This record gives sequence, structure tokens and C-alpha cells, in this order.
Amino acid sequence: MRRILTLVASLARFRTAASPMLLLGVLFLGQGLLANNAHAWSWPSCRNYNGSSPEQPSTIYLGDTGTFGCDSWGTVDGHWGKHQVFIDQDNLIADGSSGSWSSHDNADHNQGTSPQFTAVGTWYWGMKVEYTDAGGTTGWYCRDNSSWDSMYGTPDSDLTITVSALGDPTSASASTGAGTPTTEIDLSWGQWSSRNVMIIRRKGSAVAFTPVQGTLYSDGQDLGSDTIVLKRSQGGVALTDTGLESDTTYHYKFYSENFNYFSVGTTTSATTDAAPQPAVTHGPATLTYEVIRGALPPTQSFAVTNSGGGILAYTNTLSYGAGATGWLTVSRDDSTLATSLSESTVVSVVTSNLTQGIYYATNTITGNQANGTKTVAVQLTVNDPDDPTVSSGAVDVTHPATRIDLSWAKNGSGHDVMIVRSDDASFTAPSDGVVYNDTQSIGGDPVIFKGSATTPIENTGLLEGTMYYYKFYSEHYGYYSAGAVTNVTTGIAQTRNTSGTDVEDPSVTVYLGDTHVFGCDSWASLDGAFGKWRVVIDQDADLSDGSAGSYIGHLEVEHKTNTSARFTDTGTWYWGMQVEYGGTHGDAHWYVSDNGSWGDMATTPTSSLTVDVQALPLVTGQSATTNTVNPTNEVDLAWTPTATPTTGNYQVMIVRKAGSAPSAPAQGTTYSVNDSCGGGTVIYKGFASSFTDTSLSAGTAYHYAFYSENFSYYAASAAASETTAGSGGPFVPTGTIFKFQ
Repeated sequence: MRRILTLVASLARFRTAASPMLLLGVLFLGQGLLANNAHAWSWPSCRNYNGSSPEQPSTIYLGDTGTFGCDSWGTVDGHWGKHQVFIDQDNLIADGSSGSWSSHDNADHNQGTSPQFTAVGTWYWGMKVEYTDAGGTTGWYCRDNSSWDSMYGTPDSDLTITVSALGDPTSASASTGAGTPTTEIDLSWGQWSSRNVMIIRRKGSAVAFTPVQGTLYSDGQDLGSDTIVLKRSQGGVALTDTGLESDTTYHYKFYSENFNYFSVGTTTSATTDAAPQPAVTHGPATLTYEVIRGALPPTQSFAVTNSGGGILAYTNTLSYGAGATGWLTVSRDDSTLATSLSESTVVSVVTSNLTQGIYYATNTITGNQANGTKTVAVQLTVNDPDDPTVSSGAVDVTHPATRIDLSWAKNGSGHDVMIVRSDDASFTAPSDGVVYNDTQSIGGDPVIFKGSATTPIENTGLLEGTMYYYKFYSEHYGYYSAGAVTNVTTGIAQTRNTSGTDVEDPSVTVYLGDTHVFGCDSWASLDGAFGKWRVVIDQDADLSDGSAGSYIGHLEVEHKTNTSARFTDTGTWYWGMQVEYGGTHGDAHWYVSDNGSWGDMATTPTSSLTVDVQALPLVTGQSATTNTVNPTNEVDLAWTPTATPTTGNYQVMIVRKAGSAPSAPAQGTTYSVNDSCGGGTVIYKGFASSFTDTSLSAGTAYHYAFYSENFSYYAASAAASETTAGSGGPFVPTGTIFKFQ
């Protein structure tokens, strides 16, 4: 049995991605014989480093970390392992502390650093190996395996190490200071095992403080009961404790310190010499204030102690650094103190006239003390309130062209919020000490909100298509933050092709002199102001100087149609629909482009919508022949009327001129029978298809121009001519002459 296990372990040890079948065969042969609990044979193997004893530090003390190691397979299916050291105070180490992961490295020998050992006694340890890229394969080295064996799935460790307590520093001593015996004590000690030392000092009584293991203390930390941390971590073997009171016993406790873990401690004490003269001990030596403008900070105080002998007589004198003066008050001017007595001096600050910034002052303690003048440094920081957070600014969903929704969050101090609106990005700063309301303005810009609420507001009565700027201030007793600015542009009224389909323009041919119906969809109202609309046409894209039809409205309808002005020339014409929404919103709303879906109306009348205007159709079938009954002074005229695109025929106007053809009539001019036109005379105007021209001169050539007429606009001429018979001879027909111009 042991030979089979050895064979399996050896083959598994050298398995590669190219030989899974060999391993599978061995696994099948040895199925059920593996002693290492329920793991599959395909799990990696491990052992003590080089098959010897477990690799661990020879000695571990409280607060130490250590290097631990093992051998494990280099790869699983070509994937390298990464390694992590676990330690625990019981053998189930999975819930213990863990060190950092290594990278996936190409090595059988794996080392890692443990976490810190936080207690003395027996600790269990193990190495977690993970082949993450192989599907999360995880194994544990947690047993004393001198030869290769499968890793463990359950981290039940029998690997242990003993953590020893720290020894105290040696030869700790304290003596009155050789340099200044009234205020100093000289300390010395020997380091235990090269460890640093933490020193705790207590005035007047033995040190009763016990440090908490694993706690980071700081130099000078006040532990209460006249106990302080003199040094949290001292690497030398001697120290002079200075600034002490004369004729006072100080007790010291020395601890070996190892990464914030401590020995039991050893104690000593010494007494300073008595001071024959007054001396000043004061504190704190620095007072720091920080306040938001508009508020008064709490008062603070500093203490003055006569730590010498005799009576101390002293004076407090204020001086200011650069900047403002008069903002600091010290409650005590002249005073006296007997030996070892202390008194407090209250220091207060007034900030009402200060701007944001940092201010400095110094209080100098001057008297008969032997140890010289003392100072208390004062620093005052004045801050503006923090800005509120602008959550959003957006056009109102229901009224996007005339209303803007604003929301915000107060600053961390919960100060009131004031919102000012401007038509540009220029704002005037609020005046210090003034509390505004929403009926006022600042520099001409209205205050639209002031209060403690955080409910979003709707800013109404705005102009469409206009950018508005908003500045959000936090307010604190009439003092303001710098302000956070946002801007929002109101929407424009929307328009589109009728029902979102094709452009609604004439479906029939447009002829010279016609008017036609055009249409689109647009907003019914802006804040209840209903639109009125008209069609504007022009022979260039700029409709501002075009011809406008009459307005229709104001009506609450989305679909708008109207009739254009008359087309006075042939060729390409541009058109658009102008919508006016009343005095507040004006008439700069244009549908002038092919909008298949809802989009902003144009504010300038530049159109891309066109219609082609055709010339009027010619009169056809025209003829002129001398009258058979009266050939010398009558001519019979005939023609075929031209039909309009809708119903009926165009009216026909005939102009006669003797000797030559008349020129064209003036477009847009209305002529009546017997009016002069193109050098000739209008002889007929109507809807018939024939007419006899009478009262003519014998033997004269007459030229006739036939025009289709549409609201005083005319087609090109269809011409005919005839010569009346002479008065002296028989009538000889000359035929009918047709001529088209």
C-alpha cells in the first residue's frame, strides 16, 4: 500500500498538462488508498521545505511577524500557484489572520510573511496555495509532511510555533537632571534584545497605567491623572526629560516596545530640585480656532502656573500678525501667583468684521519669572460656508419653454440656501450681514428662493430659448458661501410635418397667380398662450421680407393650415409657417424645414421648403377670319378655353393691334375691355370660345394676342392675325394665319 501511495505522489508531483491520462490511470489503480481525507488524487502535493523540518522562525516574540515556507507543486494544468501565510491561536486556521498573497510565481519553494503575532503562547500556522486560473483550486500546507503528500482541503493545522513575551528594558534609572536640575530628569536604561523602549511618566505618583497591546501611542499623549506618554518608541539608551516642575517627583515606567506591543514594564523615579525663584509654566502654548463666518467660536483658555519659588507677578500682552486687529480678547491683564498655583485666562474671538482667511495673534506672558517670557500663539481660521450641492437644473417637463426646475442639497452644516437668477454669467456678491428674501434682488438679479427647505422649485415666467444662470449660496446669519453656478436654456416651441409624415404643401400644380393651402403641426400653447399662424412665401430663402397671408387664431389646435399670398412669378418659391404666441413669447416661431418628427421651431425665417410655380397654360385653337357677311370691317375670332387644375376654365383676354403684334400685358395689372394694353386695345375678356371683332377699317392687317388670365396674371401670348377686305373690289379670302409667341 505505501509503495502505491509513493508512486501516486511521485507521478502527481511531475504531472504536466500533456500527461493527464497517465495520472488518471494511476488514480484509478490507487483509488481509495489515499490517506489524506477526501481530496481527489488530482490535487497538488506539498511537503516541508526540501523534505526536512517545517520552515519557520526559530524564535518569535509578541508583536513580531515571521517568514514561513514549504514546497508545493509549481503548476496545476500549467497555472502557477500564489501563496499566503495563515496564523491562528487554534488549529482551524482558516478564520485566523493572513499575510499578503504572493503573485502566481514559478517556484516549488514558497515563502510568505505572516501577520503580526498579537498574543503570547502557542500559535498554529499554515500556507494557503491557490491556483486561481485553474478554476479556484485551493490547497493547504498545514501538516508536518517530510515527504510529498496531497495538500489539505480543510486547514486543520498541526504546525505550531511558540510566541514569547517581551522582556523589560534592563538597568532603568532616573536622576535629577545634570544640566537643569529644577526642570529636568536624566533617564537611562539598557535595551532588551535590541527592542525600542516606550516611556510613560506620571507626576507625583507611581505610574498606574498599563498600555493596551497593539495600540499606537503618540509622544506627549495625555493619559489622564498627570500621566503622559513621554516617548512612544525610543531607540537609544538615554533621554533627558525637560520642562518639568521644580521640586517635583516624577515616576517613569519603561516598556520594551515591538511594533506597538509591550513588555510588562519596569519602574523608576526621580525628583527635580526646588526652584528658588518664580517660574512660569503655561499651556497650552497654542490656541486654534476655526469658525464659519457669522458664528462665534467657543471660548478657550490657557493656564499659567508658578512653577518656581516665591510670588509670580505677570502681565498678558496681545500683539497681532499681519491683517485685521481687535478680534481677540484676553480676560486677564495683571495677576500674581504663589508658588505652585495656577490660574486660567479666558480667550474669546469676535469674527463679525473678518473675511475668509487665517489670522494670527500672540499673547506674551511677561513678569518676574526666572525662566523668561512665555507666549501663547493664537490662530483663527475663518471660513465661508460651504456651497450647497446643485443636484440638477433642467427645463420643466410640462412647460419646457417657460419653466426651469431646480433642486439642490444643503451643505454638511445644513445652512439655508439662497438662489439668485441672472440673464448672464455675472453675479453681484451678497452683502455681508444682510439676510435676503425672495422679493429682493442683488445687483439687479432676482432672488428666486431663500429658505431652509430642500424641496425642488419650479422657476416660472421665463422666456423660451433663453439661457438662464443660477447661483446657489449657503447662508449663515447673513454670511454667504462663494456660490455654485449652473445654467439651463429653456426650450423652443416644437413643430413637425403634419402627423410626422411628408411636408404639407400643394398636391396640385401651382400656376402663376394662384394661392395655395399649406400646413404643419405645432404646439397649441405656451403657458396657456395659444398660437395664431400664417403662411409666408418668398422667392429667396429669407422669408423676413416675403409675402404673408392673413393670420388665423389664436386657436388651441395642433394642426395648422392657412392660405398663402398670391404667387406673382414663375419658378422656385420658398415658404414657411409663422406662429405667434402673444406678447410674452412673440412671433419668432417658424416652421421652415422638413421636420418628420417634433423639433425646435426656428427663430429666424430661413426656409428650405420650396414649391415650383408654373407659367399659365397657353390658349389653344385660336383663329382670326374675316366675317363672311361684312368682310371689310369685321373679323371672327375663335379659340379653345384652357381648363384650370381644379374646376372651370381660365378667363381669356384678347388684345388687338393694327399693323403689328401687341407686347405682353403687365403681370398683376387688371385690364378691362377698351383698355390699352401692350400698344393695343383689350377687345374681349371672358369665358366664351368665340368673339366677332367689329368696327374695323377696310383693307387693314390686324394682330390678335390671346392670353389665359388668372387673377390678373397672364400666360404667354397665343397669336392670330387677319386683314379685312378692301372697300373697292370683291372680297378675296386670304386664309387664317396662326402665330404662337
